[in-house]
Amino acid sequence: MVKIETRKRRKKVTEPATEQGQAQEKIVDTRIKAVQDEIVRCHNDIRRNVNPTASDMKKMVWNEDAAQNARKVASMCSDRHSPPNKRIIKKPNVITCGENLYMSSSEDPWRDRIDDWASEVKVFRYGHGPISKGAITGHYTQVVSANTTLVGCGSQRCNNLKFPYLTVCHYCP
Repeated sequence: MVKIETRKRRKKVTEPATEQGQAQEKIVDTRIKAVQDEIVRCHNDIRRNVNPTASDMKKMVWNEDAAQNARKVASMCSDRHSPPNKRIIKKPNVITCGENLYMSSSEDPWRDRIDDWASEVKVFRYGHGPISKGAITGHYTQVVSANTTLVGCGSQRCNNLKFPYLTVCHYCP
């Protein structure tokens, strides 16, 4: 069972008014290197602080193929997980990636999105899994899986969704 995050917030993020006097809603573009670096940094901060400490935890790095797939999935504006064949990267080998979705009513900072997935640690125990029946921990385990080394994300405003700010991250392998 996979939880889809649906936080209700009224805050609206806008950019300064354009020359025509209209405010433009801000979507953080994951094609920008600084955004990619922030996403990777957030993931690695969480991974570095797992408890118990992981002896084999690898650093996560940005993967543009995974990001392109995540952007395509986000552009579909669906609140459902994509099929595995939409999450395949072919470099260095053919790999099917995992996926986290995050939806909210406002465009949250990347740190907040990733920290929200990581907050599932409260209902997770290493070596056991979820601490109670029905507890959702899949987002957290995607973020901290020691073998996962590649991440790529995309974000899209989807007016057809109840929570229109959609974030998709793909985790490989």
